[in-house]
Amino acid sequence: MKKPGWLVALWVMVGIKLLAHVVSMMITPYEFHRDEFLYVAMGDHLNLWQMDFPPFIAVAANLQRFLFGDALWALRVLPALAGAALVWLAMDTTRRLGGKVAAQVVAGGIVLLSGMFLRTSALFQPVVFDQLWWSLALWALLRRGLDDDPRWWLGVGAALGMGLFTKFSVAFLALPMAAAVLLTPLRKDLTTPWPWAAVLLSLVIGHPSLAGQVSLGWPFFAQMEALQAVQLSQVTFSSFLGEQIMNLGPGAFLAVVGAVWLLAGRAPPAHRAVGLAALGAFAFLLFMHGKPYYAGPIYPILLGAGAAAASRLGADAGSAARTWVSRLALGGVALAQLGYGAVGLPMALPVLSPEPMARYAAGLPGGRALTASNRGERLDLPQDYADMLGWEAFADTVIRVWRDLDPAEQDRAVLFASNNYGRAGALDWYGRRAGLPPTISNVGSYWFWGYGAREWDVAVFAGWNAEDLQDFFREVTEVARIRDRWRVPVEQDIPIFVVRGPYEAIAAVWPRFEGQN
Repeated sequence: MKKPGWLVALWVMVGIKLLAHVVSMMITPYEFHRDEFLYVAMGDHLNLWQMDFPPFIAVAANLQRFLFGDALWALRVLPALAGAALVWLAMDTTRRLGGKVAAQVVAGGIVLLSGMFLRTSALFQPVVFDQLWWSLALWALLRRGLDDDPRWWLGVGAALGMGLFTKFSVAFLALPMAAAVLLTPLRKDLTTPWPWAAVLLSLVIGHPSLAGQVSLGWPFFAQMEALQAVQLSQVTFSSFLGEQIMNLGPGAFLAVVGAVWLLAGRAPPAHRAVGLAALGAFAFLLFMHGKPYYAGPIYPILLGAGAAAASRLGADAGSAARTWVSRLALGGVALAQLGYGAVGLPMALPVLSPEPMARYAAGLPGGRALTASNRGERLDLPQDYADMLGWEAFADTVIRVWRDLDPAEQDRAVLFASNNYGRAGALDWYGRRAGLPPTISNVGSYWFWGYGAREWDVAVFAGWNAEDLQDFFREVTEVARIRDRWRVPVEQDIPIFVVRGPYEAIAAVWPRFEGQN
């Protein structure tokens, strides 16, 4: 039996999306991202109700490693599948709102070709899963209106619960969604059990994230304070808005059309809740100086709505002229997005090695902004790419230093990585395979995992500086130094020390290490 055109188009687009990631993983000259090391380490330390971050990413890390092993491609299977699901959601939204197959392909193609979704689904980070849960929540809310079935609230609750299990930023959607329900005809559902069951379901699914915060004294607030001071303070209204266009491409026009159509067009009144929730989330992020990519999860559904609105322009009016306007608009957006995708592909998928990548980025309009770090520093490469370089060489150097220790010293030595979790995670990943003990560190989740069972008569320190170490040890010797110009500034020059003769036991001085670099 012949398959419907929309289903064929859907599978073709999803297949292209997955193929792009398979090819990029096969040819990439880059290593693991520093964040990926952390999430694998979180999986190694998984304690579902006592994590300083929402634990979904740690569970996902363990699942992928169990199913596929420890290869680079194995760690990126779930992100690629999540990215493919976003393409599906955009296309399905277009179809359910009355858009024809061509419009469905345009909506899916924008998600497929946008740096906002290509980059996130190429790395094992919570971002792409956050995009998926938000989009599923908005899609389920849309289905509530389309099907006139209040049981879809359970879908909304499940998606928001997974969002809470993944990132606390889901609150930026949940709060506007609640307000949107009160402002639309969907408020009548509040007299039924379904929205309240959705709230309960979301809390049941997401409660490990909250339990970890309670048990550890709400570290989220300290993390947010540090994030605000170092990164979010760099975000301005103009940079937030500008990067929406830069990261989404010409398809941003279609997302605006979708929002307008849901809010003020001929869409059924219940659909306005979706538009209001998306617009409210965008406003929240804009005025709270969120990172520009935080707004990404609202776009698959808005793109689907925009493509459907454009596709229906001629059909609803019964005018041949408007039909041609609709086709030209969709065709123009599609062609522009193809051009944008072709130019931006090396910025979205790590396929060019550092030297040509740096030249390519420098030659692009706005290249300086594209290669700025999240601290505002000027880099030669996009930060994600700089964060995927040098880890194995770094770990190999530390492993050599460790093996140069006397065997008797190795039995009582500590391996310490300072400054960021990338160093600690890389040493755990490569070092354990070489027989090194678990790494301890004073940053991020590693701080909560503590200093282990060893005393530190001898320690190998990756990073820090000699002057500070002399406050804790009688003997401080720099034994190696790692330099790499392609990495972020803090990783371009790393000293490695061997220290001996601590003045105090590690348990006594550990609290003093918190926050030091």
